[in-house]
Amino acid sequence: MHFSPKSARPLLVLPLLGALASCGGGTPGGDLYVTDPVLRSGYTDNLGRPLICDNLNTPMEFGFLYGGDLQSVQVSLVGVTTGERQGINVTGRNISGGVGKVTFNLPAGTAPLSVAGGKGTLAAQSIVVSPNVIGYSELEMQAFSGGGVTRVLTSNAVPVVDNCS
Repeated sequence: MHFSPKSARPLLVLPLLGALASCGGGTPGGDLYVTDPVLRSGYTDNLGRPLICDNLNTPMEFGFLYGGDLQSVQVSLVGVTTGERQGINVTGRNISGGVGKVTFNLPAGTAPLSVAGGKGTLAAQSIVVSPNVIGYSELEMQAFSGGGVTRVLTSNAVPVVDNCS
């Protein structure tokens, strides 16, 4: 597989399964809900699924539907095997009329995961030229209402590739 910004256009991904979880001070009939997450990436595999490129900046977008009093959102990446959390700087927000979209750019090396031996310890004969999945991260978005209700929306695991080009 070959990945590049020109050939890897953002594609609409089917609503991700295993997506909705809620936590925090909700009360019955709380004032906020979020559903139907759709994750897009500037890099995709040959089936159109989003990827995170560990060696390049990766533009991403997380779309969702909401109801109630949505005041703000925070986005994090969570390492699937490590549980390590990395906050993400959201660069754009479009939240109105029940439809939300946040955009962000993941700098190279941002994805929280661990590679055996650590970076820089590979012998020359161990270097693989083709794209190599080195781990998986999930995108987590926390939505906050003015009334103190918090809802969490989580994507499926997204492959992190170490050598996109």
